[in-house]
Amino acid sequence: MDVKSLLEQKIDEQTKNQVDLLDVFFVFAIMNSANDEQEHVKVFKQAYCLIRGEKDEIAKGLTMLKDLLISSSDDNEKRDYLYHMAIGNARLRLYDNALDYVDTGLVLEPENQQFIELKRAIEAKMRRDGLLGGMLLASAAMVGGVALLAGLAIHSKLRRS
Repeated sequence: MDVKSLLEQKIDEQTKNQVDLLDVFFVFAIMNSANDEQEHVKVFKQAYCLIRGEKDEIAKGLTMLKDLLISSSDDNEKRDYLYHMAIGNARLRLYDNALDYVDTGLVLEPENQQFIELKRAIEAKMRRDGLLGGMLLASAAMVGGVALLAGLAIHSKLRRS
């Protein structure tokens, strides 16, 4: 799967069920108790699904990933958490946060192609969203300008009558 599609990917119900989603409170209880690797894997799978969900689910997933990041001492795990935190933030259109996580990942592994490609994809998405926003603003300005001209023409015609 290419990196660009990760930014748009949504998790389907079947996959959510296969991952055996946990209750969020149970997840936090796990995080605050033992450092059981198996439980951390379950939490990661939960967060992985959540960041591919709707906005409120993405926020929960990001919180879980942040907790995992803080509690981890393994650089490989940290890399994975940072990568998915960048994806979640990009999906929320929090591009600056997403790029911060990518840059932190690149500090850990400067030549990591996944982070490099993700950074390019996020920057492209920023440009696309910026262009779209600019086009919408320009369209609104044109409609407003046309309405103003039409109003002035009608007003001018009424004054002459």
